[in-house]
Amino acid sequence: MSFWDLFKNKKAEEIPVFADSPLKAYECIFEGRVQGVGFRYTVFDYANKLNLQGWVKNLDNGNVEAVIQGPDEKVDHLIKMMDQYSFAKIEKLNKKEIAINEEFEGFEIR
Repeated sequence: MSFWDLFKNKKAEEIPVFADSPLKAYECIFEGRVQGVGFRYTVFDYANKLNLQGWVKNLDNGNVEAVIQGPDEKVDHLIKMMDQYSFAKIEKLNKKEIAINEEFEGFEIR
């Protein structure tokens, strides 16, 4: 078993079928115990499984920032999955809608 296998949440692999929903982009700041627990890797993994675009990175203040773009229902599902991620504890989420970025290709960890 690899190191990252410890962080995988099997619920994420049970991806539901989503109805068509509008394309949206959000800047999200996750506050709480979100660094040092595989949070960025898990956001990256879920976002790729959901075919979302954007990026995720640690901030100097201990929070994690993500720009997530895709169908609204899929973005909401990703955030819900992160809230259920057992190694992290999200105490606060600041989610702000932003303009669509046509240059995104996939999802990355910064």
